Amino acid sequence: CIDFKKLIFEFVVFKNYLDGVRGELKEEMKVKLKEEMKNELKDEMREELKEEMRAEIQEMLVEYDIKSRVTCQAKTKQGNASGRTS
Repeated sequence: CIDFKKLIFEFVVFKNYLDGVRGELKEEMKVKLKEEMKNELKDEMREELKEEMRAEIQEMLVEYDIKSRVTCQAKTKQGNASGRTS
C-alpha cells in the first residue's frame, strides 16, 4: 500500500529544500554579478582617467615646449645682441 500523504509530505519538503537552494544561488549570483560589474566599471574608469591624464600631459608638454622655445630664442637673441656690442 502506498502512503500518499507521506509521499506528498516528502515531495513538499524536497521542493522547499530546492527552493531554498535556488534562493541562495540567486543571492550568490547577484553578489557575484554586482562585484563583476563594479570591477568592470573600475577598470573602465581607470582607463578613461589614464587617457585623460595622457592627454593633459601631452598638452602640458606641447605648451612647455613652446614656452621653452620662445625662452631659448629670446635668450639667444639677447646673447647675440650683447655679443655684438662687446
